[in-house]
Amino acid sequence: MLDAAAARLQPEAVTLEATIPLEGFYQADGLIAIDQGCLAFHDGTDPGKCAVMAVFQVDVSPDATAFRFTVRHWARKEFLRPTKQFFQRSTERDFAIKIEMLAPGSDGVGTRSVFFEHIFTLVEPAELPELFVPGQQLPWLAVPRRPTPIPGMRPSAKVMPLNLRVTLIETTKPNQFAHWLQGLAAEKKGDITTVVKDAVRQAIDPGFAAIQTAKQAGTAGTAYAAYKTLWDDLSTHHAARPKLSNSATAQQKAEHAAWNATFDVKKQLLESNRIVAKVGFDAADLPWPGDLPELKVD
Repeated sequence: MLDAAAARLQPEAVTLEATIPLEGFYQADGLIAIDQGCLAFHDGTDPGKCAVMAVFQVDVSPDATAFRFTVRHWARKEFLRPTKQFFQRSTERDFAIKIEMLAPGSDGVGTRSVFFEHIFTLVEPAELPELFVPGQQLPWLAVPRRPTPIPGMRPSAKVMPLNLRVTLIETTKPNQFAHWLQGLAAEKKGDITTVVKDAVRQAIDPGFAAIQTAKQAGTAGTAYAAYKTLWDDLSTHHAARPKLSNSATAQQKAEHAAWNATFDVKKQLLESNRIVAKVGFDAADLPWPGDLPELKVD
């Protein structure tokens, strides 16, 4: 709901957003690579001038099925937008923080895998430093589904790259989130009813549940087909690599450089689709058929 509400921002809110790429959520041996890691976010490099500066530490549950953020540092001295601005008259505002882990994909920086969000209403300036306190433990979040082990990888090698996105949203007047969400609830009433009905049907009707499972399998198959199509395209491009001799002309060198650049782009796109396909197979509880042969430039 917060995502949809955020679409109604201007001029009723201001946002601060940062995206951080993670090399991998897991290690190849199945351990969580980001355990005890820290997420730091702020709106400037000078601590004395930042409106917000925070450090959240990642803590993994003893059974490694969940993780949460523990607040290590939280400092807010002022609102993101000064009260003197035209759209900002009230001294109270709503404030929301959202932390998302996004699997790489073609839709922006990816498809949301895990997220945390919290909304504070009727916040006054004096309350900003107390929204979070050091040592505060935020709610547990389920870990992403572990990827299929890849034979031959170093146990400590990182797998499942993710984009970590932090979004701060601050309204220009109090109770603005409530108004947004009320409007969204009215707009989405039909969609919400359908979701509830489908959930009930899936719980009591094995046939309907089987259909939903088949849909997930179909989605996985479509994703793998897209992965294979891109591999075929890269393979064709790989086979057409121009030869470059010691006596190559400037034109031939330029063509060779263009081929290399195109190869790199196609290979990166292929890798993204491979990850999407693997996520689809995991979601459908299907065994991964294996990566297609890697194509390299000698």
